[in-house]
Amino acid sequence: MLKPIIRCIVLAGASCLFVACSKSASTTTGATAGTADPATHAATAAAGNVCDRKLLVAADMAGILSEPITGTKPLEGDPQTCYFITATEAQGGPKIMVTLRSANGGSTIQAWLSGAMGSTATPINGVGDSAVWVSELGELDAASKNDRLCVISKAGAAVIQPSGDMRKKFGDLCNKIFAAN
Repeated sequence: MLKPIIRCIVLAGASCLFVACSKSASTTTGATAGTADPATHAATAAAGNVCDRKLLVAADMAGILSEPITGTKPLEGDPQTCYFITATEAQGGPKIMVTLRSANGGSTIQAWLSGAMGSTATPINGVGDSAVWVSELGELDAASKNDRLCVISKAGAAVIQPSGDMRKKFGDLCNKIFAAN
């Protein structure tokens, strides 16, 4: 029973590591490639994570988990990621992780589609400019214009949405983030 859980944790961590360690073409080529210069790029990337900036709130998570959202917390060491948590989260209860990065959206989607991430990803339409669903992880990764990346995943026990419904809900949440950001 622990082996699938550990594998999911390792794959989710690898996904975050890949994104964190990747370099965006726009930051290395600058204005010469028709992209914004680094100062403009930095100015458009607001400080704080999705939770701090209230791009999503607890009410947005309604119906996903078997328990109500009781708060949020950041992911230690990653200022672009936060969790929507439940009262039992510390004991392994459910939570939802949300990441918004200002770069590497396209390369992350391509890495999933090429199989480089170690899990099967299914392309989905209607979310950002491109998106994939990784059913093994209960994770949606979406890229938008300007190479932004939205990642939403579930963790812990007692998630009540069936996989197809969760994929749609997570896609709607990424679209909401992209529209507000």
